[in-house]
Amino acid sequence: MAGRWRRSVALALLGAGAFVACDQGRRGAVGLDFSIRPPAASVAVGQAVQLRAVATHPGGEQVELGERVHWSSSTPAVATVGPEGWVTGVAVGGALVSATDRATRAVRSVWVTVTPAVLVSLAVTPSGPQIALGTQQAFTAVGTFSDSTTQDLTAAVTWSSSAVGVAVVSNAGGSEGLAASVGTGTTTITAVHPGSGVSGGTTLTVFDRVGLRASSSAGASSGVLSLVVSTPSGTAAGDVLLAAVAVRPASVSVTAPAGWTQIRRSNNNATNANALLLFRRLATAGEPGSHTFTLSASTGSVAGIAAFRFVDAADPVDVEAAQTTASGLTHTAPSVTSTGGGGMLVTAHAFASAATWTPPAGMTECVDVASDALGAAGISLSMHVLDWPTASATGARAAVASNDVDAGNAAAVVLRRAP
Repeated sequence: MAGRWRRSVALALLGAGAFVACDQGRRGAVGLDFSIRPPAASVAVGQAVQLRAVATHPGGEQVELGERVHWSSSTPAVATVGPEGWVTGVAVGGALVSATDRATRAVRSVWVTVTPAVLVSLAVTPSGPQIALGTQQAFTAVGTFSDSTTQDLTAAVTWSSSAVGVAVVSNAGGSEGLAASVGTGTTTITAVHPGSGVSGGTTLTVFDRVGLRASSSAGASSGVLSLVVSTPSGTAAGDVLLAAVAVRPASVSVTAPAGWTQIRRSNNNATNANALLLFRRLATAGEPGSHTFTLSASTGSVAGIAAFRFVDAADPVDVEAAQTTASGLTHTAPSVTSTGGGGMLVTAHAFASAATWTPPAGMTECVDVASDALGAAGISLSMHVLDWPTASATGARAAVASNDVDAGNAAAVVLRRAP
């Protein structure tokens, strides 16, 4: 028998390490036994699970067949399978997924059940809203499923607020996701899907009044026809920017960058004539790092920009006025009467000398800039702010320059709080 059936067994590593025993006295090749793992699988529509073809060596070693096997699905409309055994659910149902040994043609199969799509994420909108104290904000929870479909789950999730002293959020039928402000501050509004545990959230800010975020300023001496002012540090999309520009002489034409709207211009045509202009702008997500104001002529120019949060973006200016001021060191912004609470009073004062300023009583200075070294040349500007919580007259607000009496202009603006 040994002479008739001379055998020699060779072990060859194929694909990802599978071994085959070759019998020279018989036709073909005899493959090692293999199986698919796991022996059955379940996957949701839109998700994937990996199957593996594993062979067992006579010595007990287990190896994956890898690219040696060809994968196929009996029902591709229900489940598809890739070259590495990744099975993707396409539609609810079942499919027989098979692995065929390319060398021996041996086939092994497992049943794969495809279940309905599952929730994979929750998005809570709007993202990062800011509301005034005493108002409400409705939130929506939109779920994304494993098959890439989306569904409004606002009424199906459980809502919570991390700081109930800032806002509380409703789970009552018909008002799910409605947050009511209680105090100022920030809170995280969270939605949790009870069936899956998938959650999402966002931050809600509750404010009581307009706030100054930051300010910046710049000056340019005689003959310089562009004035570049940095965007205040920390400016965020939705902030309202208020710019004051002072120039000599009063006849200078001032061109603001795109996106700025002129509020007021006051020209003082006295000796050493000068002008004061106010502009506003709504900051964007891609807010530039600086803004350049272009001048038709100049014997000195200065500008300041202040960034304010919680201002009514659609109608930021509640009331404003400006007036020329007589030659002297004291320059007074006119009184204006606000129509609502929670606003911000801003005054701007300029005159035709380089000086520093003392703020009006009770106000905080945010800009103090001169175009030249202190003295009679050039021009200087100051801006000041004060919370204005009630609808009332602001009263005249006087700022005092440090030196060199001269004529000027002054303005007052009350910014309207966001609704």
